[in-house]
Amino acid sequence: MNALERMVREQESLARRIRAIETRIQQNDPSGWVAAGETWTYASSTTFTIDGDQTDRYQTGDYLKLKQGGAFLHYQVTEISYSSPNTTVTIVPVAGGSALANAAITDSYYSKAYSPQGISPEATAAVLDYKSATATDGTSTNSTEMVDLDSMSVSITVSQDALVLIIAHANMRTDTQGAWIRLVITDSDNNELSVRGNRQTAVANNSETVTTVAFQAISANKTYKLRWNVSAGTGTTGNRAIWAVAFTR
Repeated sequence: MNALERMVREQESLARRIRAIETRIQQNDPSGWVAAGETWTYASSTTFTIDGDQTDRYQTGDYLKLKQGGAFLHYQVTEISYSSPNTTVTIVPVAGGSALANAAITDSYYSKAYSPQGISPEATAAVLDYKSATATDGTSTNSTEMVDLDSMSVSITVSQDALVLIIAHANMRTDTQGAWIRLVITDSDNNELSVRGNRQTAVANNSETVTTVAFQAISANKTYKLRWNVSAGTGTTGNRAIWAVAFTR
């Protein structure tokens, strides 16, 4: 996303928040919640359906609250789609909520406010996807060009604009005194996202290398991996791991 697209999205988000505030004022509802006034029907632990096309009413990021026989449960919309005759809403629990049960849904409300009653924005970073890969076998390279590090590739699915955090770790050494080893997180197109270099000064010198990167991502299926090279000689790694997690914004 370029700077102009980001600015447009931020303006659209601000406009939605303003409309939400206006709605609250008009309805004299300081809680920020609006009664849905329609039937929500359980479809799965993460989805429910609504009769008709409701894509002009709900959108990604909206907060929902509902009951299934007990106290209110809170959710955030991660995806919405229409296929005649129903709209399907995909959700994740927030504010200590739980997955939907296969039971009737009652007392349904929605909110486009930043912080409706019962929701703390700081506590709503729901996990959209999480993947990891680990290896313990030793592997070596003598390439001064960047090459893939064996078994260090993870793919995550982002169903909406999200925050992505990737952390990689490796136990590194080199067989050439004074050589550099670079450990790089890249995307599937080999665009470098994070780089960490270590200078080894002895054959037996081991170093724990950790590199991290956090960034905003748009809806997509993406693969992230570790690549590495040495400035000279042969580099060796033992234990290594990569973790990737996507959060709602």
